[in-house]
Amino acid sequence: MNLTLNQISRMLKASLKGEGRSMVTGVSTDSRTLQKGMLFFALRGEHFNGHDYLENAFHQGACAAVVDHEWPDAGEKIKNWNIIEVDNTLTALQEMASGYRRQFEIPVIAITGSNGKTTTKEMTAQILGTQYQVAKSSGNLNNQIGVALSICEWQDSDAMAVLEMGTNHFGEIRRLGEIAAPTHGLITNIGKGHLQFFDDLEGVFQAKIELLDSLNGGVLFINGDDPFLKRVQNRLPKTITFGLSENCIYHPAEWGTNDSGCPWVEIDGKRIQLAVSGQHQLYNGLAAVAVARTFDIPWDLIQASLSSFKPVDKRMERIEVDGLVILNDSYNANPDSVEQAVLTLSSIQSLKRRVVCLGDMLELGKMSRAEHEKAGEFIFKNKTDILICYGPETRATVEKAKSLGLKSVFHFDAKSELNEFLCGFLREGDGLLVKGSRGMKMEEVVQALFIHFNRASV
Repeated sequence: MNLTLNQISRMLKASLKGEGRSMVTGVSTDSRTLQKGMLFFALRGEHFNGHDYLENAFHQGACAAVVDHEWPDAGEKIKNWNIIEVDNTLTALQEMASGYRRQFEIPVIAITGSNGKTTTKEMTAQILGTQYQVAKSSGNLNNQIGVALSICEWQDSDAMAVLEMGTNHFGEIRRLGEIAAPTHGLITNIGKGHLQFFDDLEGVFQAKIELLDSLNGGVLFINGDDPFLKRVQNRLPKTITFGLSENCIYHPAEWGTNDSGCPWVEIDGKRIQLAVSGQHQLYNGLAAVAVARTFDIPWDLIQASLSSFKPVDKRMERIEVDGLVILNDSYNANPDSVEQAVLTLSSIQSLKRRVVCLGDMLELGKMSRAEHEKAGEFIFKNKTDILICYGPETRATVEKAKSLGLKSVFHFDAKSELNEFLCGFLREGDGLLVKGSRGMKMEEVVQALFIHFNRASV
């Protein structure tokens, strides 16, 4: 970023108190990680108020702060601070990102969907990065704050951008589209995520296709095997489909999985062996292929890039420690992604015992019990030897699996007890899937196991 405070205040149509010629090197909403020269946005949240951290932000080297009009002056301190006053700091952050984005005449690819957004984003950016300088969303910055922050990180030398967009309420994708003004949009699938707010799959579908409103005649990539997304196949002048069926523009001639559960695909005469586990990764890879070929990335670069792709943090990470295979898919969970993860565990042929450790799937609303019961039935039917659950919602999963005849089933209300049990129960040759919604923090289970088994093997 290379803007002055005067330029930013004009962009926000806001008053500036202080030195307007000061250069802004970046944007931050966290005083703990803020670097010298950054502009600090004092956001208000349910459990925090950024205005309480203004002094720390300036101590860290903030060049200025964006504050709400109603923020009370801090006495003598404010005389030495550059301040931009606005009606709402979140809206101001989004407006700044929107204004900054429009200084770039580059392709912007926005990716949304119920499952696979982050992995698809990373695969796509990695392939495009073989030929272009690519800006991409950092980590999981895909919400109303994260997308704006990601845009504010773009550099003049960036030739294209890949953004992830998430939602759990109607209108959010539409707003993110207004901010990012994407030239290309990609929807991975429609699944049972955030049903508490969307009621059913139709609601999820309507929320995701809000992305189309911002494309303005741009290019849309969709999963051509998804029954919901087929409904928008002719909505825009140019729609490119990917999937496993022959009616998709980008589809494999052949595909399968190896003994480790990692899929391979043959497409356009090229065989690509992925190094990530799970048949569902084929869709993520094919989505990235569709985008890459649209930008004329050569097949040999696509092949090399996908073959070397590493799993994204906490998303089907394969960890091997002391003879134990751990599938760390702990970042999040919904009914569809749980089924995909269980199928991945069942596809690893070398395992002696297959163990599923499942935390609650959150934000399912009135469908929670039914979906947790379905999970128990699916786990029972798909080569699972042992089911271990954590959290109140998974009691329904345990009850269903037991009623169907799964003999080794356990439930824990305390994570410390769960961790202690797993450390004593697991043995060499076991495969363990760890999964649960973000709020369940199931990565703590993986961390406990890693520490225990590393110590035990010393």
